[in-house]
Amino acid sequence: MLKRSVSTGLGLSLLIAVAGAAHRAAAAPAVPEATPPDKDPKVREAEAKAREATARAEAAAAKQRELQQQVDQARTGKLIRFGLTAGFALVGHSRSNVGTDGVQQRSFEVGTMPYFAVVPAYWSLSDIEATYCASRFSEADHAAALSVALAAARERAKAQLPDCVRADLESQDEAKRRAAEARLAAKARSIWTPEDESRCWPTLLALYVGMPLKYDADVRPPWRASEGYGEAERRSVEPTISFGAALIPNTHISLLFGVTHARISLPQESGGPRQTKRFGTYTFGVGGNIDLLGSLLRP
Repeated sequence: MLKRSVSTGLGLSLLIAVAGAAHRAAAAPAVPEATPPDKDPKVREAEAKAREATARAEAAAAKQRELQQQVDQARTGKLIRFGLTAGFALVGHSRSNVGTDGVQQRSFEVGTMPYFAVVPAYWSLSDIEATYCASRFSEADHAAALSVALAAARERAKAQLPDCVRADLESQDEAKRRAAEARLAAKARSIWTPEDESRCWPTLLALYVGMPLKYDADVRPPWRASEGYGEAERRSVEPTISFGAALIPNTHISLLFGVTHARISLPQESGGPRQTKRFGTYTFGVGGNIDLLGSLLRP
């Protein structure tokens, strides 16, 4: 009984001590946290300028990535920017005045022809210049190519400026920075002038080679000693090759102007093996380039 009374007393004393300590801790005033000393104004200004420069650099990088995506899209489906194209044309074959033994085509005929064309002017252009010229008739692609071309011209111009001017481009002095930007813009325009389309004019001209498909035409037979030239007869004509110049006003269409070498097979007057006679015609037509298919299938 005595032990139980002692234990109970000790427990009550411990509870009273803990409660008193908690009350004193709650009543004690809070100790304020130590505040860091204010930064030097120059340090704060430098940090703000650094954050501003970082933000400008990130924005410029994001814009460059967006432009690159746009120009990559502009390049899609434009085989002609490599100076090459191909297609299928509707062509006309004129009457001819040249042929072996007087054989001539005496009628104008319409046929079809697959062709291949080269545009040498593209080979002297940079990749972005070629994309720009190949995108002349696509507003979105042309704008993207122009933006990238101007950015590239700006970088080339910046590399050609004196060190002091390049340093002024990053100067905190507004007047110096504006003067440096003006010099940079003038130098960039000397490298690339958006209003000057003359660099693209040579890309309108091309050379083509094609293989016209067979067609029927009125053909005058060769001269014969017994009857001279006979009346023209409807015969099957087999073209062997066509070549000439092409005008490519845009990436989708080619205008073709050339000559075609053709042949026909005729029976001999004596009844021997059939003989082959050859003649030439002037050929012109309009073709759809493979770039048209690329544009239609582009996502």
